[in-house]
Amino acid sequence: MSALRLFERPEETPPGLDAIRAWLRKPRPRLHGLWIWIRWLLSGIPAAYRYAKENWPAARERIRRMAKQGEKVARTAVRVGHAARDFGGGIVRSTRALRGSDGKVTGTTAKVRELGRAVRGLGGRLTEGSGGIAAALSSLHRLTLPPSGESRIGLGLLDPPEESDRQASSSPVRGFAKAEKPGARVAARTEENRQPLLPQPASATSGETRPKPRPSTTPGRPPVVPPPAEDHEARFKDLPGVFLPQVKAVGERPHPEAFRALILDICLHREWTTPAQLARWFDMHRRGLANRHLRPLLKAGLLERRFPDRPNTPKQAYRTRRERWPPQGARDSSS
Repeated sequence: MSALRLFERPEETPPGLDAIRAWLRKPRPRLHGLWIWIRWLLSGIPAAYRYAKENWPAARERIRRMAKQGEKVARTAVRVGHAARDFGGGIVRSTRALRGSDGKVTGTTAKVRELGRAVRGLGGRLTEGSGGIAAALSSLHRLTLPPSGESRIGLGLLDPPEESDRQASSSPVRGFAKAEKPGARVAARTEENRQPLLPQPASATSGETRPKPRPSTTPGRPPVVPPPAEDHEARFKDLPGVFLPQVKAVGERPHPEAFRALILDICLHREWTTPAQLARWFDMHRRGLANRHLRPLLKAGLLERRFPDRPNTPKQAYRTRRERWPPQGARDSSS
């Protein structure tokens, strides 16, 4: 019974409790003003983000131009610093030949020597400082470059998403190795992917002439002259003629499953096909083609290497496994 009485509230007030309660009830204008500042700053974050999102593209272009021009000026200052350092060093070395009989430099020669040392030190400081500024501006110029591809790098987080990114975020991504009808890969091509990648040469019998591309006339920028068209016959060398229309119809961002199905059909029709040949036919980068499409096909067991024990050899080639990938006619009949 005595133990339970220890947890009962005593009748007397503990000493100092009234003072603590009075201190807690006392108004704190400084803390209240600080809390008002915190709320005001937090409320301005969405407005600041909207303002930065609206004005960031133009500001990024200005920052990029300033960083590029500043980098050129800083590198010019580095060259001037090197020249000043060499000039001062040359003055110091030349005064060694003007020593007196006692081997000491005195009079006007000593003043010239001190001037040379000062110029050499100034050139060294100018070289070191300008080199650091040039490196910082070069990094800022790389950060302000527009992001491209799947990786969003640099300061392009405020840019609006591209159409392909919105489609990719709205539709779930499915693995290539999942079981599905093979004919669905061919039927998944869109009209955008059926557009030719490069303009077709005009026929000699029809008499049609290819329209000349108009140069860019953006104010403040030099006109962009398009590169000359490459030889189509040389590009599609060694490609089976039955796949020529399909390869020409591949767009810049083809559907992964339809594009991989076309690769499997080509590698099934040929004996061995190298990544360089595929990259030349599709006008793509060889490393990007191998990482995004050939490696998933190898993991799925649909392609096989010519040299399995040497995967990184430059002579590596690929071939479609006939037991894993049916021919074109069998896929069309099954679908």
